[in-house]
Amino acid sequence: MKTYQSGQALIVVLVIMAMGITVITAAIALVATTSLTASRFEIGDMALAAAESGVEESINQMLRDPKTETVNIPVGNTGVDENVVVDTNYNNGSGQFDITSTGTITTALNSSITRKVVVSGTYKDKLEISSWEEAD
Repeated sequence: MKTYQSGQALIVVLVIMAMGITVITAAIALVATTSLTASRFEIGDMALAAAESGVEESINQMLRDPKTETVNIPVGNTGVDENVVVDTNYNNGSGQFDITSTGTITTALNSSITRKVVVSGTYKDKLEISSWEEAD
């Protein structure tokens, strides 16, 4: 019959605990990374929606008053630090317009996520949009 020396059980328990701690730490890191990535993706969608709302508001103001060249977009209270900057270039003579709208969301960690939308088209008797795309 084998006899075990004093302390062998302790070494086995310590090795098993070290392996368990390593696995648990890796799992927690994976969950945290996935959560942060999903959060940034959702905030990016919010910034894109803000930029698109800026374009839509600019088009509405242009339809109401075609002589308007400067657009002021009220953001309202959305519960997050949200900023929309719209640059509208409208030529009354040719009816050509270019709208660049940038939506920026500032997160609780003070990092900003920005998305930009660029729209081009013409407006004479009717509105025709030739391109509507997200820019870098």
